[in-house]
Amino acid sequence: VVATSSGLGRYGAAMLTVAAVAQVLLAFVAPALLVAGAPLDLTRRALGPRGSGGVAWVRRRPFVRVLGRPLPAVAVFAAVLVAL
Repeated sequence: VVATSSGLGRYGAAMLTVAAVAQVLLAFVAPALLVAGAPLDLTRRALGPRGSGGVAWVRRRPFVRVLGRPLPAVAVFAAVLVAL
């Protein structure tokens, strides 16, 4: 929200430095905050015992287990930055 809907978003079209700061916030700060929030653990806690089976099913999937490791996660992060 800060990078897109505040002064950074408004002045980003006119000033290159402001646009660069907004891009850094979106590329580096936002993903770190999302990971720090531990979305699967928060979902498991919010759903309680009845819904935690679905979250456990997602965590057991091979795709999620592989991307949850540091090296593949960094590779995907770098690939997304290159693609942008």
